[in-house]
Amino acid sequence: MDYPILHLECHGLSDKTGLSLADRTPVTWIELKAVLVRLNQATCCNLLVTLAACHGAMLMETLDVHDRSPCWGLLGPSGEVSPPDLKSSYSAFFLELLRSANTEAACFSLRDSPDCRAKYFLFTAEDMFRDVFRVYRATCSTKDQMTERADRFAQIFKKHGMPDDEVSSIRPVLYEEEYKVLERFYKRFFFVDRCPKNGLRFNRCIRGAYSMIRDECGSINK
Repeated sequence: MDYPILHLECHGLSDKTGLSLADRTPVTWIELKAVLVRLNQATCCNLLVTLAACHGAMLMETLDVHDRSPCWGLLGPSGEVSPPDLKSSYSAFFLELLRSANTEAACFSLRDSPDCRAKYFLFTAEDMFRDVFRVYRATCSTKDQMTERADRFAQIFKKHGMPDDEVSSIRPVLYEEEYKVLERFYKRFFFVDRCPKNGLRFNRCIRGAYSMIRDECGSINK
């Protein structure tokens, strides 16, 4: 296999805010994310992280449009999980991964393992990118919010005597800013500034996000 794997086996904190080490030292998801980002940058976004800990999916909750990707892939249980489940499930996962070098096949083996009871997830960097940008748009730049901003600016500019044809260009300008937010997020999240080849490698993600914005603002061609 040509990608590094980091396997973390420990307890998840009961309040779902992070992990507990063997000496009971707590590590928050934000603290773990910072360490993983450095490792993932060194691998040009090829790090696979497997979490043998409860509530591993909560790491996703710490991501936003200013972040870099903490890993290429994140595998773990979404809720509570028993030690026999972890042992059986991850044994099946790694045996298949070493045999076939196929992450998808390894995940099927994990879910088919005899003691698997918990619900496991696999988030790729692409999944994380789409989810974070979707949440950003749904909370900070909905269609209604964009319309309200355009109307507010239009009223201000009209008061200062801006011509109508220039006032009508406000909405497209605001959407152009959304493209810039997307481009900055894409280049940072996938380390395109550090690993230029990732620009092409993950290009499908940004094309899909472009379409999301373009469909909402049909007057802009991108």
